[in-house]
Amino acid sequence: MLPENCQSNFSASGFSLYLHIPFCLSKCRYCAFYSTVATPVPEDRYLRALLNQFKSGVADWHGRQLKTIYMGGGTPSLLPPSFYLKFFNCLSSHFDFPPDIEISIEANPATLSEEKIRGYQSLGINRFSLGAQTFADWGLELLGRHHSSAEVVDTVKMMKRCGVKNLSIDLIYAYPGQTLAGLRSDLESVICLEPAHISAYCLAIESGTPLAKAVQNKELPRPSEDDQSRFMEEIADFLGSSGYCQYEISNFSRPGFQSRHNLAYWELQDYWGLGAGAWSSRRLEKNKLCWGTRYMNEPDLGGYLRRFGDHVENPGRAVSAEIDTISYETSFLERMIMGLRLVGGVDLAAVAAEYDCNLVNHALARLDVAMSEGLVERLDDHLRLTTRGRLLADEVALEMLD
Repeated sequence: MLPENCQSNFSASGFSLYLHIPFCLSKCRYCAFYSTVATPVPEDRYLRALLNQFKSGVADWHGRQLKTIYMGGGTPSLLPPSFYLKFFNCLSSHFDFPPDIEISIEANPATLSEEKIRGYQSLGINRFSLGAQTFADWGLELLGRHHSSAEVVDTVKMMKRCGVKNLSIDLIYAYPGQTLAGLRSDLESVICLEPAHISAYCLAIESGTPLAKAVQNKELPRPSEDDQSRFMEEIADFLGSSGYCQYEISNFSRPGFQSRHNLAYWELQDYWGLGAGAWSSRRLEKNKLCWGTRYMNEPDLGGYLRRFGDHVENPGRAVSAEIDTISYETSFLERMIMGLRLVGGVDLAAVAAEYDCNLVNHALARLDVAMSEGLVERLDDHLRLTTRGRLLADEVALEMLD
């Protein structure tokens, strides 16, 4: 639900729904997302909490078209289809599910069975995002993953028997000790599985994680920026020559299999997040002071369950651990920076119509150096990063913010 001081009558055409399922078999050594290892998983209380939070905020989203649903985590595939059935029954009583709706679930190979996959499919879940991360078993152990490379292969075979067509596989690269040859081996392995979509993320050494501590203590080497750039180039070249179209810095797909839910984030569309630690973002009335708001549910399972997990007749507003008021100028900069992550770039005419021509011209002036250095190019009304620019996307973003 929108925070008390950010109510609005502004209504856009559609929105995406995100469910955060924070439960994991174990905590990966690199992960900074909110998650918890709970034994046993408080399935019933968490479902009540999601339903109560949904009921407390659904009025803010009535009249909008639900475009995508994404179950992320954590490990959403820890929970059985019956959990999601109860939530979807409530959801469908308030929103129509369009025939082409994209419903995604993140999955860990160690948590899936053929029966569970078919159960998810019976609910309308039509996109699976499988966290393989690497096909080197020593790399999986280093990252703290709870599965082997053989389990990834077996899980994909199982999905194919179930008729899963929209399968995405996640890879992590530039982790400590990985070589270019090791990366190529991962790419060859993932191509053999023929997923519709591949996400390849450069490992971020996040402060406070066990992996960051090991790197800080020099127990593990920190990958160099040169290595990261070489790996990015190898990934783009290898996957491009294998029939995968790069549509975002870290994402590649077969034609027609782009992640529509993630595109909603990159295009600054509205989304509603349910669950402990979930973020929401919503455009408000157009004005220079408060163009939109972004807020996060309390990233604490105990607090979230106490707030919403019991039988509550009229649950109050969610406790937001963080609320960001998005100004007109900030929204514009985010639109430009996120748009440049997309290979297609930013449609300047559309942005000028949504915001202001002066803002667009000022942004172009800020990017003069990046354009002269061949990092950014303008093709008619589209502004996009060059191949080299995608390797230095963070630096280009900083030029936008200067």
